[in-house]
Amino acid sequence: MTTNAETGSSSRARTLLLRHVPILEWLPRYPRAFLGADVISGITSWAVMVPVAMAYAELAGVPAGIGLITAMTGMTAYALLGTSRHAKVTTSSTMAVMSASVVAPVAGGDTAAYLALTAMLAVMVGVMLLVAGLLKLGFLAEFLAKPVITGFIVGLAASIVVGQLPKLLGVPGSDGNVFDQAIHVVEQLPETDPVSLVLGAGAIALILVLRRIDRRIPGPLIAVAVAIVLSWGLGLAEEGLAVVGDLSALLTAPSLPGVSIRDIAFLAAGAAGVMFLALGESRAATRSFAARHRYHIDPDQELVALGGANLSSGLMGGFAVDASVSSMATGEAAGNKTQLSSLVTAAGMLLTIIVLAPLFGDLPQTILAAVIISSVVSLVDFAEWRRYVAWRKTDALLAVIAAFGVMATDVLVGLVIAALVSVVILLYSASQPAIARLGRLPGPHDHFVDAERNPDAETPEGLLILRLDTPLYYFNATAVVDGVLRAVDAAEELPRAVLLDIEDTIELDVTTSDALYELTAALEERGTRLVVVHAKGTVRDRMRKVGLIERLGSTGMYPSERIAAEALAEAWADEDEEAEAEADGERPAEADQTD
Repeated sequence: MTTNAETGSSSRARTLLLRHVPILEWLPRYPRAFLGADVISGITSWAVMVPVAMAYAELAGVPAGIGLITAMTGMTAYALLGTSRHAKVTTSSTMAVMSASVVAPVAGGDTAAYLALTAMLAVMVGVMLLVAGLLKLGFLAEFLAKPVITGFIVGLAASIVVGQLPKLLGVPGSDGNVFDQAIHVVEQLPETDPVSLVLGAGAIALILVLRRIDRRIPGPLIAVAVAIVLSWGLGLAEEGLAVVGDLSALLTAPSLPGVSIRDIAFLAAGAAGVMFLALGESRAATRSFAARHRYHIDPDQELVALGGANLSSGLMGGFAVDASVSSMATGEAAGNKTQLSSLVTAAGMLLTIIVLAPLFGDLPQTILAAVIISSVVSLVDFAEWRRYVAWRKTDALLAVIAAFGVMATDVLVGLVIAALVSVVILLYSASQPAIARLGRLPGPHDHFVDAERNPDAETPEGLLILRLDTPLYYFNATAVVDGVLRAVDAAEELPRAVLLDIEDTIELDVTTSDALYELTAALEERGTRLVVVHAKGTVRDRMRKVGLIERLGSTGMYPSERIAAEALAEAWADEDEEAEAEADGERPAEADQTD
């Protein structure tokens, strides 16, 4: 006999399973009308992704075939776990370059170790993302400001393009930053292989033209197919042109990469950087597509899905993955409706690995360089840069610093520089609070508005009304006190009271409480007083606890500027009347004494 407890436990288990494996919920209710569009979209994505995945594997420093495995496993895992209908969690230039940047210093030139470390990095990134998802830590990605990410991507694109030029030209590559590599390329120009250059440049032109005509046209695959036919027909491999080589025996059973605890420790910091970047890029991409197509995604489950994709990729010997915007755009253009499209693409990747992989052995390396360059060029959003320059110079500066950091150092160091700059700018902005001077706008609604923006706004007699447009925190408390005092000192007449609107402040700590005490004392020394308006309940509780409400007095706190202005005007009228009465009563007495 089944008990209620057993039934409840089974129900909770089912709910938990459906939450973390969303395909179990949407696939049984899959609309048959979507099938044709998803199949076509999946096939189109496969045709575009095959050469791109192989090319990005080269960026990651691993054999081209591993790119196919990475794309297949990443998309399959995400399709099972993700909540975005359009996300293609697969190989990307960002993840490939980041992976190489983290792994290369640890591997020390050992090819076998490099492959194992690359896979372990993906596993570590996956575990970090899974933990972040379970702990609901997705908000951490927001610390990377959009201008910083934009600048980072531009620097990354420049690094990738310059790094691929030697393959395109058929000359030896070099190490160092972007500028060192660019100088090396210029020095090697006389040694350019004409065949390599013609093939590569022709492939770039073909891909870009076909992309401009229609994103659904698999330009990279067409370029690859043409290049393979030419390589076979002209015997380019025998003539010494660098080719991809053997891609057989790709598939292996899932296993944990064989690396030491010491190596894992060396990878940890880099894995955290890769994780944050994958999280930031994926969140931006999935949010954008979800908003455009009017559906919602679960941000915490997205972390779990992205973590599962990276973990499965690593266990299969692949490298780190994230949501590829270009792949999502291709799928969207081809009619992508659900994640069934990704499963179709993954099935195509599996077929490629099992059946078609040997066909790519004679593919010239210059074609992979061409695929990478043509893909990376689309990452640079010049319109976004123009927007930063037009709107806010600080954003443009952030982007430039991030881009230069990547180009002058390396990708991982550049990411750290970009993140640090982003945090520093954030803290600096928060420490410089905006304080607006308010006035009453004439009319029936009695609004208090920014007097600088509204010249018709009138300041009630005896008052200086200031609004703190940022929350009061411990790191801006001193700046707030100084700003209020500067406003008082700059006033034409000393106000009888300063109304301080702190509506944006949600709590007070020891530092901010002390700052309000300091401000109260400093204003009293100048012959005026502090009145607080729009204080939230939690703030009032703290003020009461530390004695600030008592310190301000019975007329020291009001719910709004209007009520405060009316109450103070009435109180001051009474005070002035009493003062006049006292003065009138004292004059005869003084006269009698004089007589």
